[in-house]
Amino acid sequence: MITGSLGLLFVCLSHRKDQPLPTLSIVAAIFSCIGIVIGTALTLYIMITMTLPMMTDSAVFDQYVELYRNMYGIDMREYIGDWSSLPKITY
Repeated sequence: MITGSLGLLFVCLSHRKDQPLPTLSIVAAIFSCIGIVIGTALTLYIMITMTLPMMTDSAVFDQYVELYRNMYGIDMREYIGDWSSLPKITY
């Protein structure tokens, strides 16, 4: 998403008032927009597929707790507090 944004910035900076936008700049703008859309879609997909099962299924949450304990050496519940006090997500 950052490189797509930089690509759009460079396209805007390369535009001159009295001259049409070069073809290469138009192509770069199109690919930058495609990159931003794909990056945003992947980010949302990963967030949804990782967060929702953890919040709704206690077995998945326990797997994340064990993984966190193995990686960082402390219990995840101690680090983020007691999740049972958080409101449950219902669908």
